[in-house]
Amino acid sequence: MTETVEPKAPLGMLWFLGMCSFASMASMRICDAMLPAFAADFSVTTGQAAATVSAFALAYGVLQLFYGSLGDHFGKVRVIAIATLGCTVGNVCAALSSSLDGLVLSRVASGATAAGVIPLAMAWIGVAGPPRRGPEHLLEQQRIARARELLLRAVGEIETMPLPGAAPTRRGVQNQTRTRPEPDQD
Repeated sequence: MTETVEPKAPLGMLWFLGMCSFASMASMRICDAMLPAFAADFSVTTGQAAATVSAFALAYGVLQLFYGSLGDHFGKVRVIAIATLGCTVGNVCAALSSSLDGLVLSRVASGATAAGVIPLAMAWIGVAGPPRRGPEHLLEQQRIARARELLLRAVGEIETMPLPGAAPTRRGVQNQTRTRPEPDQD
């Protein structure tokens, strides 16, 4: 008879890590579908607008090398929380930027901080608690916990792609809020 194994990690912490992973993946993919809108808004080519995606990816990839040590030194959950906050601030700055250069710099900051979330979340789940009944139960607990975190991470990546299509572009908002001159009635 198979015994049900519940993860040792508290569900609240798994929810927190999953939501942080969701935010990290959402911030990674949010600009992909917006490249044509960026090109139009900033009067640049789509290739130049793609710097927003490349800058995020480069910062994300390079900075992952350093977050393991930071997590070991300061605590994984603390670094995850600070990284998620930094990613959020970077995304808000990106949303408020009025130039392509400002947007790219904001995306670098967002990518640099988002890089610490998922690897540290996976590492924390790996060491979340001692086995209750032996190593085979620990592996089962870790699989359940990782599956729960992975679910929110995947939703963050998948569900973010359609969002830019629903969001108005800057030019569209500007055009809607301008008052149009009344035609002459001569």
